[in-house]
Amino acid sequence: KHFDLPATPDYEVRKDTLVLEGLERGLYYALAVPDGHGAAQEGVLVPVTGLQIIHRALPDRRGELVVLDKRSGHPVPGATINFYKAKDGGYELKDSHLANAEGVVLLTGKKERNYCLQAQTATDKAMSIRHTWIGDNSYKVTDKTEVHVELFTDRSIYRPGQTLHYSGIVYSQRKDDVRAKEGEVYTIRLMDADGKLVQKQEVRTDAYGSFSGTFELPESGKLGEWRLQTKGVWNYFRVEEYKRPTFEVAFDTVRTRYQAGDSIRVTGVARTFAGAPVQGAKVKYLVVRLENTYWRMRGAETSRVTGEAVTDGEGRFEVPVHFLPMEEGVRSWYYTYEVSADVTTLAGETQEGVLELPLASSSLILFIPDWEGRTLVKEQPREWIFRVSNLMNVPMDVEVAYEVLSQGKVVLQGKQVSNKLFTPQDMYDLPSGCYQLKASVKDGQGKVNEQSVTFTLLSLDDKRLPQGMDVWCHQSAEEFGADGTATVYFGSTEKDVYLFYDVMYGHGKMERRHLEFSDSLMAFRYTYREEYGDGMRCTFAFLKNGRLHTKEVTVRKPRPDKALQLKWKTFRDKLQPGAKETWTLSILRPDGKPADAQLLATMYDASLDRLAPHDWRFNLVFARIFPNSWWSNEHASPLYWGFTFPMDVLKYHPLAYSSLDVVYEGVAVRNGLRMYKASAAFGSVRKTEEEVVFEEEIVPMVQQ
Repeated sequence: KHFDLPATPDYEVRKDTLVLEGLERGLYYALAVPDGHGAAQEGVLVPVTGLQIIHRALPDRRGELVVLDKRSGHPVPGATINFYKAKDGGYELKDSHLANAEGVVLLTGKKERNYCLQAQTATDKAMSIRHTWIGDNSYKVTDKTEVHVELFTDRSIYRPGQTLHYSGIVYSQRKDDVRAKEGEVYTIRLMDADGKLVQKQEVRTDAYGSFSGTFELPESGKLGEWRLQTKGVWNYFRVEEYKRPTFEVAFDTVRTRYQAGDSIRVTGVARTFAGAPVQGAKVKYLVVRLENTYWRMRGAETSRVTGEAVTDGEGRFEVPVHFLPMEEGVRSWYYTYEVSADVTTLAGETQEGVLELPLASSSLILFIPDWEGRTLVKEQPREWIFRVSNLMNVPMDVEVAYEVLSQGKVVLQGKQVSNKLFTPQDMYDLPSGCYQLKASVKDGQGKVNEQSVTFTLLSLDDKRLPQGMDVWCHQSAEEFGADGTATVYFGSTEKDVYLFYDVMYGHGKMERRHLEFSDSLMAFRYTYREEYGDGMRCTFAFLKNGRLHTKEVTVRKPRPDKALQLKWKTFRDKLQPGAKETWTLSILRPDGKPADAQLLATMYDASLDRLAPHDWRFNLVFARIFPNSWWSNEHASPLYWGFTFPMDVLKYHPLAYSSLDVVYEGVAVRNGLRMYKASAAFGSVRKTEEEVVFEEEIVPMVQQ
């Protein structure tokens, strides 16, 4: 076979693809012989085979291998799979297995994971030895009852000598059955920052599985992170000599649109944590413009404005912000104006508030549904929403124009107010096929922000997939429905497909099916059975033209609804001067009926969250565990073939330096070594007729 390669007069790299067609199955030796040069260079062995092995791990230390026709994907009955082991730089035959009528070889009691395999038939022996990893499928379902302990503290930070209040809950869980553990005895240990035992107490759970107690923290001792612990459960907190803040500073959300050249006034407020205004406090503010060389990446400071103000009777103050105008001809840019305010009270306490104001070439941000490459089902219409916000991420209600295109032609268009859900039924009434959605919004400067996505629309009643889709898999729901049913859909536009379709559930059980179809969309309907346990996993796989297509879905057993509903009510007799306000909390079961429950509550100074945020984490988890067994290809080592054509070698004198110093993030680097002292040299290069000259400039650096 003769190939003409493109010329390279500019000495640039060229890429090309050489195709050899019509080769029969067998082992070939390829040589490259340049035109006009009779000597052939070293060649490479090229195996041409029509066989391919797919494999998967099965439960109970089993493995499954299938020999398929690489082009059609159909099984090759009676094929032989040879197992080799590496030896002395080569391979030695270890064992051989004959595939059954479905091309399958089952491995039982396997002790290895890494195999060297080769498939062959009487007429096809060219497959090279492939390295294949067949791991373990160690899936196990357990009905074991587990005991859980949760620990809680009333705060996350304490001073030495203060009282720590703690509580806990003990419950057992066996799958979906959860029960409080009554009468259980636990030892609660208080450990200091060095991990040493300070105190311990013994507690017993009540009918709700709860316990509680207190510890008096010692007046002296090492400050830092302390903990409570019991039976492998820890709850960490801090012990510090802290000074509690008495107020905080915050800026109001900017809800207006702004652009370069505008001037606005941002409002801040200083309040105590009880909500009382901080009046007559001195405010020092700073407005800095930061240049962002990349989107939302903090850059260099390019402008600075300072000023002072005083809080009014409501604790409020204003900061003027002027957005500098942009130069003509700049199309895309992004800045951040950072506003900071230090508020100092008459008592001398200072707190800071910070506000960031993004400024970009467009004052509106548009987000459209993230459907890129997805498939929308007509019978399950999704609501749309076009989210539009200003640069502060505050929603802006504006008009969004949109259109749907098919093969470049507009088939549907409309307008919609942003940030409101709607269902475009006209779109779901379109014929099944591939579409593009385009949406745009215009800001006050007339600048347009446009976004687009491509998606596929189809109906579950379709008999085949739209053109352009290779494979599609869909489930009617993630859980079995109220009637205990679920439907799984699978389809492909490929013809003459041999499909491996398996349903796995319970303790690694499997329903295996082999189906043949062409360019079809199929539906598989299931009704939940007790043996399904947590649910089922459906896997689909087929081979076509050397490419393995795999899909899988899981349909789980519905999780129990055990979430209690909490409803607050307040009452204050407005006819009685100085009447107290009464708060009532109702605890209801999921069905709305009153629950026989116990409430754990705490109250602490909100200012402590500025020092150590406090949170309780308690979530019941109803796990759904599924068996898994996925199909994989055998690993074929790629062929590498390198050869050199006769060529003219050009000689040139490369640039050379005695040394070159650069600075990266404020640290000087010389010849690959970091410098931490004195100065750094920066160089530039200029070429003369005879030599390259290195110009040096000495720049002072801060010692690290």
